[in-house]
Amino acid sequence: MLFIRLLAGKLNESWILLEHKYFGSALSKKYDSKLDDEAKKVFQKLRKYFGSENACNKIRNQFAFHYSPDELAAILPMMTDELHAYLQRDAAPNNLFAFSETLLAQALLTLLKSLGKYESFDELVGELFNVGIWFAQVADAIMFAIGEESGVELRLKEPVEVKFEELPALESVAISWFSDTSDAVNSQSGST
Repeated sequence: MLFIRLLAGKLNESWILLEHKYFGSALSKKYDSKLDDEAKKVFQKLRKYFGSENACNKIRNQFAFHYSPDELAAILPMMTDELHAYLQRDAAPNNLFAFSETLLAQALLTLLKSLGKYESFDELVGELFNVGIWFAQVADAIMFAIGEESGVELRLKEPVEVKFEELPALESVAISWFSDTSDAVNSQSGST
């Protein structure tokens, strides 16, 4: 549920970014005509989706980053499943995380059903994945248009097949949380 709410919130924020920084500037006037037909169709899907009431906006405003205790209290009497409180020896003595997440999930599903579009979280997840794919396609198309105008070809002429003999175990992959970019910043700005 946490990832569903975060994804919906971030997709909504992405649309706001496009509205302000792409449509709200000269960029859209300059590059819209340079987008291929497929990208134009996908842009229309995004405009239609965000031009009406949608799950991303509702979740972002009511569930992704904050939510109303009153809305959750209204759902509580309708809960038919058992709500468990998990107690942990080394944590807070009254850990109600599972309880609150169950309540939040039910409130979210009730809201989505009120939109008349969703009967399950599967439908919501499918929709969020589609919207995410549309954003990726539009971002690629904009980057390709900017690259082509700048004389930089970002597309490969022919696909390259890559075969891995053996993939590393996920546990062995180390991802740095922090990177030191001071040398790059200093060399570009000329500062020390």
